[in-house]
Amino acid sequence: DNSTEQRLSNEFMKLGLKGISILLASGDIGVGCTDDCKLLQPTYPNSPWITMVGATTLESEIMERGSVLSSGGFSYIYDMPDYQKDLVSEYLNNPNIQFPTQGFNKNGRAFPDVSAFGINMVTIIDGTMYPQDGTSASAPLFS
Repeated sequence: DNSTEQRLSNEFMKLGLKGISILLASGDIGVGCTDDCKLLQPTYPNSPWITMVGATTLESEIMERGSVLSSGGFSYIYDMPDYQKDLVSEYLNNPNIQFPTQGFNKNGRAFPDVSAFGINMVTIIDGTMYPQDGTSASAPLFS
């Protein structure tokens, strides 16, 4: 519930006051939605005291874009901070992007905060290389 998330967010804030940064993978489910998909549901936790890290992918040797698996959205609990307003407004008013007419809080805190490469990341396990995808690859890369 919201009170639990807000209590947890306050603890994240206290860690920030001690100089501890928290970076968290934003998740690999896209936007996500409630059971009936009438409401786009942001990833938990989406506290303003955490840096949420999304994933990007390479379209070519010189073109990087957001990955379709990377979670993102707008909080229903936290208002959009001033530093996001201009860029998010520009994004939401882009005529080349189609947004739902309802079901998301365009005035809420937007996330992810940052993104890093996260598709076909090479992981070495017992000397064998494996490609891995996801924001769990992006978050350590960003840190």
